[in-house]
Amino acid sequence: MSDRHDQPERTRAWRFRHVATRYVDSLLRPFAVRAPFFGIITHRGRTSGRTYRTPVNVFRRGDAYLFFLTYGSDVRWVKNVLAAGSCSLET
Repeated sequence: MSDRHDQPERTRAWRFRHVATRYVDSLLRPFAVRAPFFGIITHRGRTSGRTYRTPVNVFRRGDAYLFFLTYGSDVRWVKNVLAAGSCSLET
């Protein structure tokens, strides 16, 4: 039996992430840079090396940026950014 703490934290929206990534993100991308509390993260894929532009909820607090992880911390863009050690953010 696996321990609950072995699983990454996921939100209730987790099951909708594929639909959002495929359809909603492409609709949000042109507006995310101008919309309040949104931004575009540009990151490189861990295995493909491809460059991705992902709309995200982002909030500025002083010199720091806080990201609202709608689908939890186990999503591809988070894994890509952590693996690369960097990304760029447009707000």
